[in-house]
Amino acid sequence: MERNRKNIFTASTLRKARLAKALGHPVRMAIIEYLLSHEKCNSGMLTNEIALSQSTLAQHLKLLKNAGLLRFETKGKETSYFINQEVWNEVEIRIL
Repeated sequence: MERNRKNIFTASTLRKARLAKALGHPVRMAIIEYLLSHEKCNSGMLTNEIALSQSTLAQHLKLLKNAGLLRFETKGKETSYFINQEVWNEVEIRIL
């Protein structure tokens, strides 16, 4: 078992904690719920839906991307976000 962070935590434990942190905020859960029902969207659509400033939304999107829950594609100046289905399947939760 590979360990890091001074051999205290396994990579698996750190990965689970990163996913839990990403899902542990209502705004990030709202983003996930929106994307689960819309396949993909841009930040402007999310700003209108969730009623947050662009900069606040960007911070939440960054955390979700860093956890691996979101993927994105950029075309010109527009970035589209969508669920990383492989990672989402790892999480094994169901949003009603």
